[in-house]
Amino acid sequence: MQQIFNELKIMNKKYVDMTPKQAQELIDSINSSNLDDNSREVATSSIDLVLWLQNELRESKLSIKRLRHLFGIKTEKKSPQLTKLQQALMMIQD
Repeated sequence: MQQIFNELKIMNKKYVDMTPKQAQELIDSINSSNLDDNSREVATSSIDLVLWLQNELRESKLSIKRLRHLFGIKTEKKSPQLTKLQQALMMIQD
């Protein structure tokens, strides 16, 4: 976890540590604000996601592989497979 904190400092990002109670108070404050519904949903969902990620990382339940999967990040580009029809058409053109 300390390595993550150090990397955040290098990237000029601030790590905010809050208790679940503090997070809930912040979410309650956002929900009672005059933000529109969409902005309120984005803000509260972002807080929930960050807290979940922090907990998963702290408990070592989250691997880089799982993170990539959760966010839909693919590490290898697969070349498209030609269908048999496309292969046949290429052969005819040659």
